[in-house]
Amino acid sequence: MVDVIYYKKQLHFVNLDIQVMSIVNGSEDRKSFVANACVVAEGPSRHRTFEQTYIVESSTGDLLLVERHLVPLYNTMEDEEMEQGANEDGMDSRLVTAEFKVFKLPLRQSGTGPHWVEITSLGDDALFLGDNHSVSVLASDFPGCRPNSIYFTDDLITFGHSDDFGSCDMGLFSLEDGKITTHYTLHPSQRLLPPSVWIEPSFRGNWLKLPSF
Repeated sequence: MVDVIYYKKQLHFVNLDIQVMSIVNGSEDRKSFVANACVVAEGPSRHRTFEQTYIVESSTGDLLLVERHLVPLYNTMEDEEMEQGANEDGMDSRLVTAEFKVFKLPLRQSGTGPHWVEITSLGDDALFLGDNHSVSVLASDFPGCRPNSIYFTDDLITFGHSDDFGSCDMGLFSLEDGKITTHYTLHPSQRLLPPSVWIEPSFRGNWLKLPSF
C-alpha cells in the first residue's frame, strides 16, 4: 500500500502496481463484513518513471492521483556541491524531486472504464504531501499559502535514500511554472530527525508544519 484515503464513504488506496483500489463488503450477510479489494482505476502511466504516488481529495470533491518524479541529486548540483555530498563512488546517491504530475478521475465517463486525466492547474487548491496523510486545502482560507501549488516533505528517508543526510528533499512546487522553491530550511541539528509531517489545524487563518518525533 502506497497511500490511502477515505473517499465517498469508501476506503481507497494505491497499491505498489499504482492501481487505485477500494474496499467493499464481500459478504451477503448484512450483519457481517468481509473486506474485498476491487480496482477502481489503473494507474495513468504505462511506464513507471516516478518514485512516489499519492491519492488526495480536492476541495471540489475530485479524486486526485499525484506522481512525484525524482532524479539523482548530482543532476541538479554544481561541481563544488557535488564533491561535498558525493558518496564513495564519486556520485551522490540521494534522490530529489524534479516535478509532480497531477491526474483527476472524472466521476462520469463513457467507454471502456474509468481513466485518469492529467490536469495542469489546481485552481485555488494547495496540496500537502509527504510521509503522512495527503491533504488538500483552499489556499484562500490560509493566509500565506500559495494556490495551485504542492508543498512536499522528504518521505524517502525511511527507505534509506537519505539516511546520511536527513530530510533534505523539501520544497514548494508550482504547477503554473513547474519551478521548485524552498518553503522551510532545516537547521543542521534537525537533519537527523524523522521526516516532517503536515498538520492541518481545525481553524481557519493559520497553517503550520511540525516535525514528527
